[in-house]
Amino acid sequence: MLLDAGPTFFGVESTIVDMTRNPPVLLRPGPFTVEELRSLFNTDVVIPEFARGLGEADAALAPGTKYRHYAPHTRLIVVECEDYGSLIMLLRDTIIDYLNKKLKIALLITKETANELMKYSEINELPIIIIGYRENPYTIASSLFDSLRSLDKLNVDLGIAEGIEDRGIGLAVMNRLRKASGFSIVKCKM
Repeated sequence: MLLDAGPTFFGVESTIVDMTRNPPVLLRPGPFTVEELRSLFNTDVVIPEFARGLGEADAALAPGTKYRHYAPHTRLIVVECEDYGSLIMLLRDTIIDYLNKKLKIALLITKETANELMKYSEINELPIIIIGYRENPYTIASSLFDSLRSLDKLNVDLGIAEGIEDRGIGLAVMNRLRKASGFSIVKCKM
């Protein structure tokens, strides 16, 4: 049975921390950010790679640490770059590369990025799912799972998602996006 209680305030699942270790270890990022946890515990909190969404834990230490879940059926890639101007160019290049491969593409991007990408004629005809606002990553967290489900309704070959900074609630967003993509990530070359 599935019980729909409506929208949740934060969108992403709870934060899970292993307090049996010293220092504590973040198992799943969620609404309580690492910065808040460090302040609350008055100690460092270890962030393993699997908590960043960069691979899986060796064992299912907590829900969401080992297996891919909440992923769309449609293939998804995440485009990441620390510099926003470089991110826009990498998104554009990635989109054009897949369009040249004759794939039907949808974009999962923020409102700000949609405004930037509309400058390119080859992109402004693509289906776009606005995932929220870069300026307020909580809007992305609250709409993330709905955005991933919306991708499957578009009948496309590929979804291209915009990565955000994995700090604050952005860590939980990127954990879920990276896992939903099956760790298919395109990064800027530094």
